[in-house]
Amino acid sequence: MNEKFKVILDYDSSKMTQTDLIIIDYINSEFVSIIKNNETIESFCHGKPFSIASVHRVAKKLGFNSFIDMKFDLINRYIQRAENTFSNASDIDSNISKLFLPEFDINEYLSFLKVSLANIDWQIIKQMQKDIMSKSTIYVFQEDKIFEVKAFDIYCSLKKIHLVRLTSLQYFEFFKKVQDFEKDSIFLFTKFNVISDIENYFLDFLSSKKIKTYFFTSILQPYRENVFQIVIGNFKRIDNDKKLFIRFKMIYDQLINIIIYSLFNKTHF
Repeated sequence: MNEKFKVILDYDSSKMTQTDLIIIDYINSEFVSIIKNNETIESFCHGKPFSIASVHRVAKKLGFNSFIDMKFDLINRYIQRAENTFSNASDIDSNISKLFLPEFDINEYLSFLKVSLANIDWQIIKQMQKDIMSKSTIYVFQEDKIFEVKAFDIYCSLKKIHLVRLTSLQYFEFFKKVQDFEKDSIFLFTKFNVISDIENYFLDFLSSKKIKTYFFTSILQPYRENVFQIVIGNFKRIDNDKKLFIRFKMIYDQLINIIIYSLFNKTHF
């Protein structure tokens, strides 16, 4: 392996035994193989001139809790070194995909995501991020648990944002009658394909109350004041087409990941 792709560089050799140095040299020279074979500590040590206990000792000396912790941290280091070394993004995509997922067509998937995400209105996304960062309450409707976003819950908790999840349409009428939505709030609404009459009614209600709403949808809906549509795919109106749903879900997941990643980077907790 080239010197610049060694994953263990920053250590005090004077504090390492000869066995420790052998283990480190082996990791640096065979790291690609370790990743491809998804080595456990047992398989890593099999047939080698060092023991499981020795590898644990090296991991501890390098500041890790275990071999597994060390392996995942070194994978991240490898990716970062690859990003700083390859001349362009296509080289990175090609080399990392060959390393980690050689049996899958990851480049085709990445191309699919790039084209899909390019068609989204990112100015609305930027506006939504600003609102999320500035509001005290966020209401979320997602049509089923497949759309739950745990990382977003963690972000809201750290920011001390009151996050209210509506997981069933039966709550809509209840909220309409008894809940005065705070002025310092926004509503995030997600729906694949055609929305129902009650969902239309509820969006009209949010619009009439001037509650800023960000609507993740697979189909462009009629214009409503204060309702900002984030159209993913603009798929045909085929209610039971599972393939289209899967495509929508894949794009949606990556879009949410990008939004949350950006929020964490922009926020000081």
